[in-house]
Amino acid sequence: MKVEDLFKKRRSLRAFSDKPIASEDLKSILEAGRLAPSAANRQPWRFLAITKEKGREVLRSAYDRKWFATAPCYLVIWVDHTQSWHRASDQKDHADIDAAIAAMQMCLQATALDIASCMVCAFDTELLKKAFSAPESCEPVMVLALGYPLHEDAFDDTVKVRKAFDEVTFFEMFESAIEE
Repeated sequence: MKVEDLFKKRRSLRAFSDKPIASEDLKSILEAGRLAPSAANRQPWRFLAITKEKGREVLRSAYDRKWFATAPCYLVIWVDHTQSWHRASDQKDHADIDAAIAAMQMCLQATALDIASCMVCAFDTELLKKAFSAPESCEPVMVLALGYPLHEDAFDDTVKVRKAFDEVTFFEMFESAIEE
């Protein structure tokens, strides 16, 4: 599959079958995250794969949504702020950006394997830190809910709504600043 086709196919799907993700598929998804680029190659991420019921219960408590509870696998993406790169001009911490890049690569790999994914950021961070004995310097940034789609045509059936190209893309300067 060409990468452009993968971009078009990938969606945030929220309906999973109860079939567990195959171990080799899960490792392939995690490897895609590991191989992601990061600022100054610091790789400040940590990936916590949760497939057993005890951990899944914690995740369901941290983000109480009916659809989320059906995912057979969760990947919690953590960042270690002591490992991340900070921009010199304003000290901006790039850990969240690095985590997002890794997460997107994992979502694309999941899509290539016909595994559904959905990124979640609205969860109880303190609950996850305590429940999973996170180091003090780490924080959970995102949870990827993963599973095989409940419906066979889910990747084709879901409409992808995006703003128009000209609405989000500019060349040289923002449009309002250009005089012709």
